[in-house]
Amino acid sequence: MIIFLKWFKYILLLCFCLTPLVWFKGHPLAIIDGVDTNFPLNPLVWFLRRFYDWNDIGNAGSDFSSSVAGLFFHFIQLVPYLLGFSLHWVELISLIFWFSAIVLGSYFFARVILPKNSLAQLILVSLYSFNIYLFNTWENVKVSNLCLAAVLPAFLALLLAFDKRLLNLSRLIFLATLFAIIASGTGINPAYFLTLIMAIFILSVMRLLYVPQKLERILILKSTFLVLAILFFVNLFWILPTINHLLFSGNKLTQISDIGFNDWVDSLSANTSLLNTFRFQGAWDWYTIDTGSSLPLYIPYAVSYFNRLSFLSYSFLLTGLALVAYLFRRKDQAVLYSFLGVMGVLAIFLGSGSHPPTGTLFNLLDRHVPFFSFFRSPWYIFTPLWILAEAGLIALLISNLKIKSSRWAIGLFTVLVLGNIIYCYPLWTGKIFRPNRPDGFYINFPNYVNQSANWLNDNYSSTSPQRIIAYPNDEIEQFKWGYRGIESILELFAKNEVLFASINGIQSPLDGVVNLFYQTAAKGQREAASNLGEKLNLGLIFQKNDQSSLSQKLPDNFLVTKVTQFNAWSFYKFPNALQPKIFTATNLMANYSVSPAVIEPLSVLPIDSLLINPHDQVVAGIPQSSDFTGQVILTTNSQLTDMTGVKSVGPELNFQQKDLSVVKFSFNIPQKGSYQVVLDRYQVEQFGIDLNNNLKITLDDNDTFLHPDKVTDSFIYFSDLDLSEGNHQLSFNLTESSPILNQGIFKYQLATLDPLSSYLIQFEYKSDYAQSNQLKLEQFSPSSPVQFVSKQLPFSSDWQVYNQYFTPIQTNSKLNIEFTSLNTLGRTGNKAIYQGLTVKKVFLNNLFLINKSDIKPLQTSIINFNQVSPVLYTGEAKNADHPQLLVFSENYSPNWKLSLYDDNGESLIVKPLHFTANNYANAWYIEGVPSSYHFKIYYTPQSILNLGFLISGLTVLISLVFALLQIKKHKLSKK
Repeated sequence: MIIFLKWFKYILLLCFCLTPLVWFKGHPLAIIDGVDTNFPLNPLVWFLRRFYDWNDIGNAGSDFSSSVAGLFFHFIQLVPYLLGFSLHWVELISLIFWFSAIVLGSYFFARVILPKNSLAQLILVSLYSFNIYLFNTWENVKVSNLCLAAVLPAFLALLLAFDKRLLNLSRLIFLATLFAIIASGTGINPAYFLTLIMAIFILSVMRLLYVPQKLERILILKSTFLVLAILFFVNLFWILPTINHLLFSGNKLTQISDIGFNDWVDSLSANTSLLNTFRFQGAWDWYTIDTGSSLPLYIPYAVSYFNRLSFLSYSFLLTGLALVAYLFRRKDQAVLYSFLGVMGVLAIFLGSGSHPPTGTLFNLLDRHVPFFSFFRSPWYIFTPLWILAEAGLIALLISNLKIKSSRWAIGLFTVLVLGNIIYCYPLWTGKIFRPNRPDGFYINFPNYVNQSANWLNDNYSSTSPQRIIAYPNDEIEQFKWGYRGIESILELFAKNEVLFASINGIQSPLDGVVNLFYQTAAKGQREAASNLGEKLNLGLIFQKNDQSSLSQKLPDNFLVTKVTQFNAWSFYKFPNALQPKIFTATNLMANYSVSPAVIEPLSVLPIDSLLINPHDQVVAGIPQSSDFTGQVILTTNSQLTDMTGVKSVGPELNFQQKDLSVVKFSFNIPQKGSYQVVLDRYQVEQFGIDLNNNLKITLDDNDTFLHPDKVTDSFIYFSDLDLSEGNHQLSFNLTESSPILNQGIFKYQLATLDPLSSYLIQFEYKSDYAQSNQLKLEQFSPSSPVQFVSKQLPFSSDWQVYNQYFTPIQTNSKLNIEFTSLNTLGRTGNKAIYQGLTVKKVFLNNLFLINKSDIKPLQTSIINFNQVSPVLYTGEAKNADHPQLLVFSENYSPNWKLSLYDDNGESLIVKPLHFTANNYANAWYIEGVPSSYHFKIYYTPQSILNLGFLISGLTVLISLVFALLQIKKHKLSKK
């Protein structure tokens, strides 16, 4: 019987480990793919990226410091991939590995604290490996969460086992090294790594408090120090570059917003009440309700946990048992009870985030403690501590009850092991992946995805000097065959550099340039898009015809030269000459717009003109820079200013007549000179501007004319204006008529809605009886509603003018305008009168002033270069014996270093001046070099990463060799 129970326990643990096999039942060829994290379609490419501190693939590159921590995680995927397994089996093997790591880690912990009670061990493993928290972790296969869940109990068990003399020093070192390697994935989000450190620290403090003997305390300190040292040094390969990036990158990075991410702690804490945190039900997506059906929008199985009495009762049962455990504690378990209690309380407090009542203290820490905002997902980060605490306390309770009756043992096994598995049915059945919903995670990738990958890798490798821009430009890609992702799908398999609309880097200057490109392309402005495309180093357009999107179709003039097509995916040559990533420019253009961060001037400047911040101190230090520096100004459009001003203060209803027949452009001239006037051409004819005749303007109260010198598909280039230094205003008249309105009863429809424009809706209104009157605006496409705006109109017994700005969602659609009235006074004969409805486009076109008349352009050089790696470019410049502006079209970082050498390889005694150009790129001013020289552009933090790899590798090697030698020595001594 005992042997049977022993084997039953191991068989059950094996079944736990193989849980991912059940997930793929009915999905034999599918790949589980999330939204936040996606499974790589080329594990080798993803693995190799982890050896570099700069990732050049997405949106002109970014620092990759903490992301290199995924090296071991992706190594687990790489091994079966190199052995020839299909991607389906590669993922399955990886999932089984990590599920097994969680099961075996918790079993190790259970064996150490409850060595002789198999029932309590199984209960602990079941509660820790199957719980609601892990639903979201497995749903998106979150690396940091999985790694923390796997190593948290393992490291704690390691220290406790050493205290009990279950492990000698050599085995402690050996296991600590293996666990530290598995723990490396927590570094992708270092907050999880710090959570692991916190748990080890709490355990060590509790061990010291309850051990009076000095010798034992010394051993505890030594074992803790040794384990933490191994954990630290094994993970130094990502710790060193991450610390360098945060503290020594030249930027002040103490808040999550400093690195371009939103601090969403408040939104994620909306439902992390103490009660929900106790029951592991703090995930935000459970509480997002579909207003139509009143059901959970994302998590269909959440209904069971909200409404079913059995599920509600079970959630309270587990929490209650954990608390009851303290009534049956034993003195010899004081360390465990104190440790689990303290860790659990801290986990609940920190995991609740900013939710009342503990949120006040959390917010205080968030505001005043540097780097604390990096814990922006508190419930996800700290809940594993409470999971282990609860599982450990319940297991201790079962052990201390000393169950001798087999009937009671079977009953407890049924309730706490099998019952918990039933309670967590979405996890082991695969329901967490929403198999029956269109937003499910089971993806069957079409063959043309693989065909495109092979073609790109064969014809456009990473050494190809061009980027690919993806279209449509949705921030979340959602294909008709199921795949969803927040980055370009090309990143899953290609070595190519890709540009796309980003949801993550909203503060990145490059993202603004990319979005401006999408805007100009959607308008069919080929010249403006080409100016931007050259600065972005574009070579190919990736057209995704299978993506579910509201975006407009890309104009035909951008899809002229098709390079190849694989079913629904097409690749087009970008319609302009390819500009290499490294080149020399002829002049600088100081951006004297309202803010130097304004990016619109990039669309009007050719590639050889670099847009710069006029207040850049490095640029100010360039000798005679004024000789080759012009000025460009984006003027302030009065109609745009009024519209954005109204929207910013709300409620967007105004009671003053607005006149759109005049547009005024305000600007400040930094220095007197001759400035060319350039007007955005988009649909100017609809505003009465004749492209063939002079434009009558008023400049500072004086009437004059502008002569159109050149007209393109993007701009009207007018004659120059001689302007003095200081503030000026230029205005001209517009003669746009209202668009055609199809009239109904209190309901109108805009016959033609331009989704790239904004509108002013203006009307007169009065109400005799009604007090609940509304203006309703409904933008809709043939298939579905797109946007709905409802505005309450105040009571007015006299005629009153009201107006409302409306900016459409950029998709082909129509607009309904409806007036409604409800009698709230209980009277009959409800009467509301509307008249004089007009709908007019707002004149949002940009007007630029460009002064290049007095500059002396620099000569360009012939540049040949080679990309050795994402962090290293080497090249040669010819015809270079003159001052020059060398441009490197990768996201700016002060850590990019330019080194110059002569033809013999000797370093040139020249100090290039490094500054930001085109709002995102790197540029150097170079002077005093020979006609021919060689250069190297290197991302210097890579040296720190290399040092980290060296130390981490040596730590692993030395630790394992020492441990194995000691184990061998111990065995020989026994003989």
